Amino acid sequence: MGGRRSPATILILLIIIAVLIIPTVMLVVSSVEKIRVVIAQMQDKTLTIPPPPESVMGWSLTGKSLHKAWFLASTNLAAALKQFAPQIKSGVEAVLS
Repeated sequence: MGGRRSPATILILLIIIAVLIIPTVMLVVSSVEKIRVVIAQMQDKTLTIPPPPESVMGWSLTGKSLHKAWFLASTNLAAALKQFAPQIKSGVEAVLS
């Protein structure tokens, strides 16, 4: 930039915007769209969760409990949401804060 600071500063700022802010905005917009689809499917009672693969049982530490929770959600979503309501609520609050 020929030793001039202002154009160099503006160029760096534009690069930061292009590399960080634009992908972040795209991610948020995409997430909001997906959440709207899930909410619509829940209201229409068309939301389906596939059953977990058996390989999940073999995961160390969390495999069995994750398989159990996932299977419950795939067979009875309402019961799974009731069972995990406190965790879901605290997770949503943490994300929104």
